[in-house]
Formats: sequence, structure tokens, C-alpha cells
Amino acid sequence: MAYFAEINSSNIVIDIKVTPDDVDQTWCQNHFNSSNTWIQYWRLAPGTHDSSKRYNQADIGGTYDSARDAFIPIKGYPSLIFNESTCDWDFPVAIPVHGNYTGLPDDSIGYSWDEENQRWLGKYYLPEDTDGTQYRSFVWDPTNLVWNEV
Repeated sequence: MAYFAEINSSNIVIDIKVTPDDVDQTWCQNHFNSSNTWIQYWRLAPGTHDSSKRYNQADIGGTYDSARDAFIPIKGYPSLIFNESTCDWDFPVAIPVHGNYTGLPDDSIGYSWDEENQRWLGKYYLPEDTDGTQYRSFVWDPTNLVWNEV
């Protein structure tokens, strides 16, 4: 099976389709009744688990950059910085890594990006929590690689 992205004249991904292995752009245009450009972005070789793909998965609303031969994801936050080597967006503060979780089990803090304050926020839900209201709050310290409780 192969995956194709339909690209409009502004290089925006407007649709994604799963196709048989042995098809090309012309087949997609005819089969899906569309004169837009179709770019194959992922293919699973028959009878194997090997795959070939371009930079990143195509996402509806993302763009295709023909110079890089890469799909560029949607920029989720204004502060994100384009990474030329991955053709993806990086946060201005690295995503938290496993580290000192103030005595909590590894991987137990769920985190989210705080765009307004340019930092990572974490929550640890207490074992006795039954309604999503009993938790401890943390802020990621990227210098010391630890979560600090707030």
C-alpha cells in the first residue's frame, strides 16, 4: 500500500489517500477525479515491514516544499522554530526529558507547552484522583533538567 497527498496550487496538502502499491500521480488524478498534484509520501513494500517515506508525514493543512522534497507540518505555535535538518518545527525550549521528577515515578508527569510564558508545564495526577482535580503542578527547568513543583 502507498499513501499519496493531494497538493493544491499553493503547495498546501488538501487530501490524503491510501492507494495500491503500483500507482503514480496520473493514476491518482484519474481515480480521484482531481487535476491537482499528487505526491507519494509513504509506501510499505509488499510482504515486508520496510517502508520508504519523505521527510515527515503529510498532514492536511501542511505544505509540500519541492526544493526540500519534504512535507512541512503546520506550525502549531508562533514561537516554534523551523529546523532545516528535520524539516519540522522545534520548540524554543527543548521538550522535557526523563530526569528528576521530585520522587515521582518516571514518565508520570504529563506536560504541555505554555506559549505565553515560553515554558513547559507539567501535571502529576494523584493516585486517589477520581475526577481530574487532584494533581501536583510543575514547571520544567531546562538548565538543570528537573521539574520544579509550583
